[in-house]
Amino acid sequence: MLDETTSENTSPQKTTARRGRLLNEKEVIEIVRISRSTIYRMGKAGKFPEPTRPTTNRKFWFEEDIWDWLSTVNEFDPKRRRGKGRRPAPRK
Repeated sequence: MLDETTSENTSPQKTTARRGRLLNEKEVIEIVRISRSTIYRMGKAGKFPEPTRPTTNRKFWFEEDIWDWLSTVNEFDPKRRRGKGRRPAPRK
């Protein structure tokens, strides 16, 4: 029998469940084709998805968040260039 004082807010799982796999920094850079420092600078400014930190020294991003961000950027300016010497974006 459940205790009536227990609410949904005190459940052990504090974050909302997300789908998709977790990407490390190297995989994120391979997808978005911007530098590591630019990713962190944009993240600090709120212009890039925040990483999930399972431990203090590890950072992962949800694949779904990265693809959503990339499609939002492309919708904003579909003719944007990827920079001199850059390879085209990988196909999803």
